[in-house]
Amino acid sequence: MVAELDADSTLVTVEADPERFEVARKKLAGTRAEVILGDWREVLPELPPFDLIFLDAGDPAQAASLAVSMLARGGILVKDDLIAGRPVEGDPVREALFNDPRLVVSEIQTTPTAAAIIAVLRGV
Repeated sequence: MVAELDADSTLVTVEADPERFEVARKKLAGTRAEVILGDWREVLPELPPFDLIFLDAGDPAQAASLAVSMLARGGILVKDDLIAGRPVEGDPVREALFNDPRLVVSEIQTTPTAAAIIAVLRGV
């Protein structure tokens, strides 16, 4: 299922794996989605700012900092695939996001064992 976008919205997704890229390209053909083959850390910084970033990437702390830098004011960052109930200290992703003064951050439990972080870039 592809989410409905505002008239001026575009979905950008970056896939490093050529086979996954082809699958995504075919599934999103005919939509306003742009599917790019490459390393998101090289491709996306040329395109910001973004209103929404769904972060699912390599080195989590470094990725989180880069992703935050690409958000528009009031933009939302979502990071999933976290283990529920872990403390902020000692978890590189949680530390990077919860300790970033540019963000308002909340963690939600999505299943009994999983959690996600929702962070909003302050409008200052």
